[in-house]
Order: sequence, then C-alpha cells, then structure tokens
Amino acid sequence: MLQIAILGVGLIGGSLALSLQHTTVPIRIVGYDRDAAPLKLAQQLGVIHHGTTSLHEATAEADFIFLCTPVDTIVHLLKELAAQKLKPTCIISDTGSTKTAIVRIGTSLFGPHRFIGGHPMAGSHRTGVEAASDRLFENAFYVLTPAPETPASVREKLKEVLRATRATLVEMTAEEHDRVVGLISHMPHIIAAALVRQVARYDEHNPLYSQLAAGGFRDLTRIASSSPVMWRDILLSNRDVLLPLLDEWETELEHIRRLLVQRDGEAIYTFFDEARTFRNKIPERPKG
Repeated sequence: MLQIAILGVGLIGGSLALSLQHTTVPIRIVGYDRDAAPLKLAQQLGVIHHGTTSLHEATAEADFIFLCTPVDTIVHLLKELAAQKLKPTCIISDTGSTKTAIVRIGTSLFGPHRFIGGHPMAGSHRTGVEAASDRLFENAFYVLTPAPETPASVREKLKEVLRATRATLVEMTAEEHDRVVGLISHMPHIIAAALVRQVARYDEHNPLYSQLAAGGFRDLTRIASSSPVMWRDILLSNRDVLLPLLDEWETELEHIRRLLVQRDGEAIYTFFDEARTFRNKIPERPKG
C-alpha cells in the first residue's frame, strides 16, 4: 500500500488528497498540520485517512510527500523535513505557486533524484479544506519542474501518482514557470485587487459603487477574494519577475490614456479588437 503524506490540508492539499484517492492502487493518505482542527475536519469529510500534528509520524513511512502550504511555509517545511528520517525511496514534491527558490532549496536538501517541484494551476477564491474538491485539478495544467539531473524513472513515478488528479502534466524549468505564471496568474491578481481597492475608495462616499458592482466587475475581480497571506508570499517570492511586468503594465495603461487624450477612436478600437482576438483563441478547459 502506498502511503502519501499531505503537509498542509487546506484547499489545495485537501483537493490533492481527494483526487489521489482515485488512483488504481491502494493508498493511505496521512495529513499533517500544526493545527489539529483542520485535520479533524479533513478526517470527518473523508479527505484524509489519518491526521497528525507530528511531522515525524506523517512522513516516516511515506512513499510520497506533498508540501501544500503557502510558499513561505514550504521553504521552512523543507528544512524541517531534511531533519527527519525518511524512506530512501521517498519522492518529495510541492504545490507552490512559485518554483525557483523552492526548487533550489529542495534539490540542495534532498537531491534531484528525490525532489521535484510542482504547481497544479487551479484554485479557488474559497479557502480551507471544506472547499476541497476531487475535481479541482481536472483538465487543468499541473506543472512539474524537475532538475535536468532528475532520473526519468523518478519523474515517471511521480507522474503515475498524479495522473489520478486528471490534470494535464507538463514539464518546464522553474525559471520558465515563474516567468509564465508571473504574467498570466500573479499579475491578474494584482490588477483585480487594485481595481477593487479603487472602487472601495469611491464607495466610502457613495455606496452605489458596491451596490451596482455586478456582472463584469464581479467576474473580473473574483480572484481578489483570494487569501492575502498566500498572495503576499507569492508576490515576494516572485518579486524579480513581477517588477518589470508592472513597468510594462504602466506602459500599457499610459498607451490607452494617450489614445483617450488624443480622441483616437480607430486606435482605441484596435486596442480592444487585438485583445478580443487573442482572448477568443485561448482554449477553455472545463471540468468533467
């Protein structure tokens, strides 16, 4: 029987635990958290088979360990994990939204034959194990960032387990991952939060702003309801990628501002048309 340790049983860890229960081999999932309350709830919901606040108990017999906490906590957990006596064949991965620092630390502590970075590119504005779903990762991309030296056999063992998530597994370097998600994931969260903050300032003097904020506004800013702790850690860990992207965003805003000043209707049309054309080419990846 495969034993899988999930360190951090929240939305992502809980969803991973639920989806891994669809694997074709018998498994036992042990959840670890410093707080016993989410572990108790996770057991009641059938997300994990056993919960413990002991890192040693959770990992000593594990064949796979997944670190499913905020990015900053993953780094600390890796260092704690390095002091534990693990099975020599145990494969360690994570679900962090940035990869460069985590992969560097993980491979230095455990070697490229035992640690492979990971990022399931799916989530929700909801948090906590009660929001976990066995279909959260279905048809989403699950990025793996193995080192060049990672043996093919180790990569395949991890992929075999993760196929139960029904996600599309892809490989890339940690650095490429951080560049891509910086633009397509981290920047949208910054922009959504900034727009909500702007509306909130106006709403202090006129509550019609929040009362009428529906439809497109709610769709565009849904992700602004995400965990501020998680996004603080993500932005700080991907700082070097995001700073130049924010400079480019300022240039884009200045571009449309200049078109408005010039009353250039043709160029404004082109601005929206180019965006619409590219947006309509992005494939949908529905659940089910």
